[in-house]
Amino acid sequence: MPAPARPLPTIVEDVAGEALALASRLHDAHPLQWEAPQLGSYRSTDPALDGLSKDPTGHTAVDPRRLALRVAVVAAELRLEESVSAMKAARAELDEALRRWQGEPTLAREAA
Repeated sequence: MPAPARPLPTIVEDVAGEALALASRLHDAHPLQWEAPQLGSYRSTDPALDGLSKDPTGHTAVDPRRLALRVAVVAAELRLEESVSAMKAARAELDEALRRWQGEPTLAREAA
């Protein structure tokens, strides 16, 4: 397996910085995903949605800009959660390798 191209402190700083930046954006976007977009209003050309012509709640619900924001918020939350899971798995693998290197019983041998 190739070594990372950048020094570890730089990688850690980037991971922490991106996580904080994403958390900040999510904090800002989270309440907005349920609101109507600020500029302009969405008017569907779909005849099936004609009944919504005087329904601002309906327009907000089907506005593709709001729906796109909702999808992006959910995707960002999932990626953040996946990142946490990946880092926990990497830490567990490293801990196991360190135990083996130190000659301590490993989790696999303890379970047997």
